[in-house]
Amino acid sequence: MSRKIFRLELFDETGLESHTIKSLKLVILGVAFGTVSFNINGGISMTGYLKALGASDFTFGLLYAIGPLAAPMQLITSYITERTKKRKAIMIAGGIIQRMSWLPFGLVPFFVPMEQPALRIWMASLFLMTSALLVPLVNVPFFRLPRI
Repeated sequence: MSRKIFRLELFDETGLESHTIKSLKLVILGVAFGTVSFNINGGISMTGYLKALGASDFTFGLLYAIGPLAAPMQLITSYITERTKKRKAIMIAGGIIQRMSWLPFGLVPFFVPMEQPALRIWMASLFLMTSALLVPLVNVPFFRLPRI
């Protein structure tokens, strides 16, 4: 049986150039992985993890507020992106570092003893802040509108 039967051909009927089609497929793949990551790193799994680290209700609320408090970083990222004209490099570098910050966040229970719950929460908040501050480095260049 031919492999072509199983190959998914997107955007063929649109008449787009091959490099544009390749870029669109990569964007779809990146967004798909981002959605999976968002669902794993947020919601009930994050709640259980932070509770297991010893977060009180108040601390839990503070940790979840880190993301919105980092929103002004979008203005700085927009300025840097427009000034340097290196949208793709900023997005890739910021994305790699931001996603890599989740690895030590998940490993906090393995390198901070159970007897030190305050240190565990501080370490978790450090990695959450790192992640939150780097999210605009991915989102702003990705959603930037082209000049007309």
